[in-house]
Amino acid sequence: MKASNRKDLAARVPMPVRWMYVLRDGSLVTPTSADTTKANFTAPTKDNPIVGRVAYWTDDDSNKININTASEGSEWQIPVSTNQTDKDYAARVPAQNEFSRYPGHPATTSLSTVFQAFGSDFYVDPSFTPNTAVFARLHKLSPRTPWGGTMAGTTTPGSATTGLPAKQERLYASVEEMFFDPARQQNLTGLDATSLELGKFFLTAHSRAPELNLFGKPRISLWPQSKDTAQRNPKDKLLAFMSETTGTTDRQWYWVREKNFTTSDPGSSQDPKADYPGTMRNDAMFHSYYRALTGGVGGATGLEAQPPPGFGVKSMKQKYGERERDQIGAGAFDLLRWGINSYSSVSAGGWPTYTYLPDRVSGNKGQSSAVPMDIRESNTVVARGYGRWPTVTEAALVFMRIKAPGPMRKIASNRM
Repeated sequence: MKASNRKDLAARVPMPVRWMYVLRDGSLVTPTSADTTKANFTAPTKDNPIVGRVAYWTDDDSNKININTASEGSEWQIPVSTNQTDKDYAARVPAQNEFSRYPGHPATTSLSTVFQAFGSDFYVDPSFTPNTAVFARLHKLSPRTPWGGTMAGTTTPGSATTGLPAKQERLYASVEEMFFDPARQQNLTGLDATSLELGKFFLTAHSRAPELNLFGKPRISLWPQSKDTAQRNPKDKLLAFMSETTGTTDRQWYWVREKNFTTSDPGSSQDPKADYPGTMRNDAMFHSYYRALTGGVGGATGLEAQPPPGFGVKSMKQKYGERERDQIGAGAFDLLRWGINSYSSVSAGGWPTYTYLPDRVSGNKGQSSAVPMDIRESNTVVARGYGRWPTVTEAALVFMRIKAPGPMRKIASNRM
């Protein structure tokens, strides 16, 4: 049913709740059985009857929009063809810190899905070119996602090399706090008490979902690190710190590159056996972690036998087979190995610089390439990544009609 306006109660989805009943002596009871019209009890009596009831429900904050990380996402992906959309992707690459256009970034989660109920000032029509005024308005609410750069993909980012200025506003402690700026003034016109009442069931400031996977285990970071900690810049060190757990033993949940490229050493990107198994935890994350979460090896038991919650009864191993499951993982880990953070060229304040892939200067061999990584058991290759390497994907024989030499002849037609 389509709502005629924001106050159309007939179009609202009903709120499912459970009830606890209050007896005269203050105790709480629940029905022993119930149907759509009647609830059956054993506890209430004539002298201690039901005098009230309390509705309750359970909220899952991971299903709500986190106002500390969301902003208003706009699409960008690697261009792969020559249509106008891909030409725009090539010309309007997201600027540094333009997080709302980074594929997979939490900032691409759109506040407008909830805020459009607050009024037309927050409505985003996905079928039209982004309204930059609306996008700017929604980005203003984000404490850490700046607005600018390509402005939701509507313009080129310019020639600045420093990117967008980092936004360092305080994180919201509650949904209510978002409605006010640091000076305790109303943040935006249109955000009022009615808006708060409408949105509080869909917004949160405390979602912990990004920290754990579907099994309640640590996620693997998408930011690979240099094995030599002296070759990590401040951003590397921060992301490494956020991807480590402590306990009986310290563990890192990020991919480790054995060696970066130098003019005298091509580094581990040019060796299919260097980064895996490696000398850190790369082999453990694949063998003991990825495999365990996707069905294990052989006759799996315990966690390995559990299907992914919410995705049916089959594990990845059951769906694809053990070898194909390993190949999917090898492709993902290999892309993670070279596809992110492949170089650091800014040496502000004495930060270390490094290049994982062979540099594109001075005639280096294999410039910007990475050989496919092997996943081995003993000396047997059980899966292999794709690497960053020129690969023939298609051969085609094209026939084309060309204009015959000489003037074109007019062909007469007989008409009845």
